[in-house]
Amino acid sequence: MKIVDSVTKADSRVIDLMVEVGADLSAATEVNHYLYFPAQECAERAGERLVERGFDTHVGPSMPGRREWCLLATHAVAVSDSTIGLLRAAMERLAAEFDGKYDGWEALVVPEGGVS
Repeated sequence: MKIVDSVTKADSRVIDLMVEVGADLSAATEVNHYLYFPAQECAERAGERLVERGFDTHVGPSMPGRREWCLLATHAVAVSDSTIGLLRAAMERLAAEFDGKYDGWEALVVPEGGVS
């Protein structure tokens, strides 16, 4: 199995789990994307690109003991296999452009009808 296929299947499984716990995929959902870069400047420049595309961003040091910078990019989007696939491809291209890597996404799950 190709790595791309396994990542696509993993993304699909996360989406399936979101549905299982009651997420309303027809509504915009807050999605966080994690990108890592070797230098703060690289993370900030990539973040500027994402801000231009409507993302909220935050750059900060990665985990203690690691010499890399984390760019957290957040936006609201209706989650689907195609949307996440397109976002993953765009994030991977952006990360590569600035010598970084894309480490995936997570979404806030709000059951249909909201939180009670």
